[in-house]
Formats: sequence, C-alpha cells, structure tokens
Amino acid sequence: MQILYDIRICAGYSCLTQIGPDHVGVLYEGLKQMFFQGFGIEDLVK
Repeated sequence: MQILYDIRICAGYSCLTQIGPDHVGVLYEGLKQMFFQGFGIEDLVK
C-alpha cells in the first residue's frame, strides 16, 4: 500500500482514529490546510 500525503516542510498535529469496524482515519495538518485520509485496517497490517 502506498500513501500520498502533504510532504512540504512543516510541523503539525496528527490524529489516528477508528472510523468503522475495519477502517481508520488520519487527520493531519499541512502548511495551511487540514487533511484527512481513511484506510482499511487490513491494508495497514499487511
């Protein structure tokens, strides 16, 4: 699995949470925006 995320130089807060029985979501800060990505738990543990 490959994940695309904001790679510009910055420091920010991130949060990982379960969003369903078999999915998680990541909310994180970019330079001037907030981003959210969801993933299947099975994809993360492969």
